[in-house]
Amino acid sequence: MPRRAWWTALALGSLWAALLLVPVLAREGWPVNHDGLAPVVRMAALLGQWKEGHWIALWSTQQQAGFGSPMLGLYHKLHMYFSAGVLAATGSVKAALVVPVGVFMVAGFCGMAFCLRQVLPPRHHALAWIGAALLPVSNYATTDWLVRGAMAEFAAMMLLPWLFAWCLLLLRTGRWRPWIGVLLALLALAHATLALFGLIPLGIAFLLACRRWGTGAWQWRRPAFWSVLCAVACLLPFVAPTWALARFSRVDRLLLHGLTPATSGQPWAGFFWDPAWRWGGSEFITLQLDLALWALLAVFLAAWVRSTRDAPQPGGSAAAAGDQGVAWFLALTLAAMAWLQTPWSHWLYALVPGAQYLQFAWRLLAYLTVALIVCAVIGLAWCGDLLARRWPGMGARAGAALALLVLACTAKPKMWWHLRQLAWYPQEQLTEALGDDNYWAFGEFLPLVDWTTGPGLLDAQSQAIAWMAALPAQTCTLAEGRAPGDHQERRAAFWRVQCPQASEVMLPVFLAPGMELEQRGDRDGRWAPAAMARTCSDPRVRIALPAGETLLHLRYPNWRRTVLAALRRQPFDFRRDCAD
Repeated sequence: MPRRAWWTALALGSLWAALLLVPVLAREGWPVNHDGLAPVVRMAALLGQWKEGHWIALWSTQQQAGFGSPMLGLYHKLHMYFSAGVLAATGSVKAALVVPVGVFMVAGFCGMAFCLRQVLPPRHHALAWIGAALLPVSNYATTDWLVRGAMAEFAAMMLLPWLFAWCLLLLRTGRWRPWIGVLLALLALAHATLALFGLIPLGIAFLLACRRWGTGAWQWRRPAFWSVLCAVACLLPFVAPTWALARFSRVDRLLLHGLTPATSGQPWAGFFWDPAWRWGGSEFITLQLDLALWALLAVFLAAWVRSTRDAPQPGGSAAAAGDQGVAWFLALTLAAMAWLQTPWSHWLYALVPGAQYLQFAWRLLAYLTVALIVCAVIGLAWCGDLLARRWPGMGARAGAALALLVLACTAKPKMWWHLRQLAWYPQEQLTEALGDDNYWAFGEFLPLVDWTTGPGLLDAQSQAIAWMAALPAQTCTLAEGRAPGDHQERRAAFWRVQCPQASEVMLPVFLAPGMELEQRGDRDGRWAPAAMARTCSDPRVRIALPAGETLLHLRYPNWRRTVLAALRRQPFDFRRDCAD
């Protein structure tokens, strides 16, 4: 796009995002949502580790009742890092919640405008701005950030128009843009599993482009290599430590019954119409896509069928300007994402590594929404062209008027006057969440143990809390080197241990990859490395100490030590040492 068009997209996107955020800007606090205040807890833990010098943070020393959690290393990064940066810059929890949502809305608006300009002839470029406004106000986007509080998914969804734009550029121009590598890295950092399914539209676009451009596709080898190199360079610092952390955590808790694509399927009718659903409630999550998009999909298909029978002419219909490759790309992408909602696709989720962690196939509605908006705008342009045949000179205006009507119908239920009944977390509760040390999720960040855990979503959390409450007293006395009730993140911990006799001491910390422990006796002034251990049923750090007083210095996992732990054989590995 020309530079002026980029500035226009940025200005219009900012104004539109501000209008959509009026419900949360007009009062203190934050709307009650499905994910609660978990984003606040995550950003606070990350900011605490930044203050300790861990810029790529892997371990929260305070979560899970102070026993520690690999949440910062395993959870989706983009929104968490962005919100923590806003919190560090402003000191305001409210700003750290609102600003990222607004910025991602603007990014989605600009990406959608860029994408739509690839398929619209110049006379219909005004439709690009109106179509771009449909994305942040769509049902699924609003459900993500307002109702579900799924900030990671929302961030990923706002990046998808850029992915579609790249695919359309490849189809229409035959040029491989290396920036796809950075985009895929950002998408993976936003939501790793959603990014995995981005390979589907990429693959479709690649095959169609190869068919169209033939031997010219050989010229893509060098830019494709640089794209892969950029993606690896961006992702490697974050991915390298996760192997060790995944060997520690109970990631199996993410695949309980009801949390896999095979056990969480939804009837297709709900994607078209959900009669019991209304905007304004945080408890009711809907999967109904915008009705106007479904209606305009039929118009797009009609335009496509007609364009296949009419020879394309310069300045012809929008469908013809989009050419057959674009139409096939959109149709195949829609068909693939729709097929992945059906029971016939369950074998694919089981076959592709990591695909099961999508958990809910309906998360792919993010892709469906973007593709439907592109189809809808092409359909609107085609309607404008039809009207222009009867009233010459009115085609572009008629298409824009129809688009504005669609936007008004789509946006009206999400305006602030329809959301007044939302329940709210007060500002005081947001501030309190900064010091919350009880983020358990579904237990996926707990250490692997040989306990028998029930199938309930919160069974692992309840079991761990009960285990902590029932821990017996130890022979030795532990005095930690910080004030009681201090909930700040740390990079190291100190204990003064007094043992009446030689004993095995259990520290109130989960043993994790990348930890280091040193000890110093009361008669020896030098620090010496200490061997740490744990058992299959007790994940705490264990150390054998002599009688008398001993000082312990524990360094929590950092990036370097955790990466090395992933490369070296560890003294304790649950899957290796506790196998039946």
